[in-house]
Amino acid sequence: MNKRFLTGAFLLVAACAGSGDATTITTVEESITTSTTAPTTTTTTALSGIDEECVVGSWNLDLESFASSMEGAMGGVGSVPVVNVTSGFASMTFEDNGEAAGVYDDLTVQVELGADLPVIDMILSGQIVGTWSVEGDSLVLNPGDGSSIDVQALVDGEPFPLPIEPDTSLSSSRSAISCEGDTLSITPEVQGSAETVWLRST
Repeated sequence: MNKRFLTGAFLLVAACAGSGDATTITTVEESITTSTTAPTTTTTTALSGIDEECVVGSWNLDLESFASSMEGAMGGVGSVPVVNVTSGFASMTFEDNGEAAGVYDDLTVQVELGADLPVIDMILSGQIVGTWSVEGDSLVLNPGDGSSIDVQALVDGEPFPLPIEPDTSLSSSRSAISCEGDTLSITPEVQGSAETVWLRST
């Protein structure tokens, strides 16, 4: 079993779920790759006035879109995996008073690597409680005490120890967002993150 692939997949899923910060993820990525990565330059986008009223409400993760984003992002590690969300769900609520709450309820991301290769399951569980705001084109999320997202790995149904110790704590994060009608797109501003699409809960 390729531990580098599994660790990379774990980091990708964790980043998109908001677990860990950019520094932690970058440090671990550097420890498992032999390639040299140029420093990432962060630029500030001019304020465009994302409508906060559009963001307010309850949202459910678009599971099909999430699986597609993970599949596309994982395709760059030398394999052509098939990714599906087989069970569980995730939801977020953004209140108009600036409070935020979310839950990942055993969201299971399954990665099939191909014939005669193992099947990997990544299981996300936890909660987010904190505050939110919009700054230009970015969503700023500030998780409070008790916020954490755990990612467990199974290989062919058996627990698989990761070569890193996952950091399940959540720190303040910025994500590029777009909001139109009943669709909210969020992309964490962490290198290698994939876009997640959320659908307004009715």
